[in-house]
Amino acid sequence: LVELLSSPDVRDQTQEHAVTTLLNLSINHSNKGTIVNAGAIPDILDVLKHGSMEARENAAATLFSLSVVDENKVATGTGGGPIPALIKLLCEGTPRVKKDAATVIFNLSIYQGNKARAVRAGIVEPPMRSLKDAGGGMVDEALAILAILASYQQGKAIGQAEPFKKLNWQLTKWPFLQWEDDILVITVF
Repeated sequence: LVELLSSPDVRDQTQEHAVTTLLNLSINHSNKGTIVNAGAIPDILDVLKHGSMEARENAAATLFSLSVVDENKVATGTGGGPIPALIKLLCEGTPRVKKDAATVIFNLSIYQGNKARAVRAGIVEPPMRSLKDAGGGMVDEALAILAILASYQQGKAIGQAEPFKKLNWQLTKWPFLQWEDDILVITVF
């Protein structure tokens, strides 16, 4: 199955079907380690970077599923650098893939070493842009990413960004449930 991820012809949908199958298998917790140990992560990352949009969406969802296990956060976050590809999806994907990409970035950033990778890859700006577009449906995800990066010293650069000033204004506009992350981000920065 892992070999099918590197199918050269994305038009035949082999990659898409293979990564979708891995996604479905990864939902079962006992399969997560098997998938990682089979060496699937580099090929999933390749699909994430170069596959069709549908395959990239499923690759992001697969990475999220695999990264739920703490031991997999390091392997998933380092091998081949998924974070820049996830940031690209966060900026240009469909609404569903944007949410998946944000969730993977958040989940990978729980591991301290991945916070540094995310900041170096440029993760600060996309969530800040999402704060400007409250109707885009990504405010919760943006705040979650900013909140997790708040514990990383270089992530504190978020406080210097222009859109950060909008957080104070947004406090009066967002529903109460979003205030928790908003206040956390403001307090830390």
